[in-house]
Amino acid sequence: MMLVEKITKLGNQAVEEAQKSNKRKGIANVYAINGKPVFVLPNGKITTKYTFKLTKKKKRISK
Repeated sequence: MMLVEKITKLGNQAVEEAQKSNKRKGIANVYAINGKPVFVLPNGKITTKYTFKLTKKKKRISK
């Protein structure tokens, strides 16, 4: 197997794990199809509408 193939395989595995992690956390996966964002929701529904609520980040406590 060539180096490019190994790197591609590792990258694909990382993306797949990130997608699974997002689903477990209830986060939509986002893809671009013809330059338009497409959202795959954790329940499997596919939408092009952005209807998610933004939440404020928690402040970090400095040590």
